[in-house]
Amino acid sequence: MGGEVLLSDEITKKAVKLSYKGAIITAQVIDSLIYSYLSDLEEQYRRHRIKGGKKSIKELNQKEKKLDNITVAKEDLKGLQKEFKKYGIEYAVMKNLKNDNYEIYFKGSNINQIKNALENYIARNFQRDVTKKPSIKERMTAAIRKINENRNKQQEKQQEKQIERERGRDAR
Repeated sequence: MGGEVLLSDEITKKAVKLSYKGAIITAQVIDSLIYSYLSDLEEQYRRHRIKGGKKSIKELNQKEKKLDNITVAKEDLKGLQKEFKKYGIEYAVMKNLKNDNYEIYFKGSNINQIKNALENYIARNFQRDVTKKPSIKERMTAAIRKINENRNKQQEKQQEKQIERERGRDAR
């Protein structure tokens, strides 16, 4: 009877080891499947995402499409770049040395997107100009000016009181 107990203990140990190895292999297979799935998702995302943004003129010309351009002032450049990026427009910026403006180059096939981006930018800036609040610096200078005016008025009142006191003393 003692031999049977040893034999069943060995079988049990081997069964536990086998199930442990099976669990490890299953975990490795699941891990590789998840990694493969995530890398495929990332590749799909790279292929389908909007590829807009600032490029060099050389990069824009690689597509062999007609380039158009618009001239903008330095103040508008940053806002337009944000709009173009939001709309997924590829563009290049060059400074015009003659008049300190900037030229924004883009592919001619993006005309509708560029039109929408420009309309959105103009609408937003026009609305901002109409409801423009004074800047902190302007409010600070106005507050300082008021304080100085109040000080001057107080000093004038004190001088007038002083003059009246002196007149009152002289009258006695």
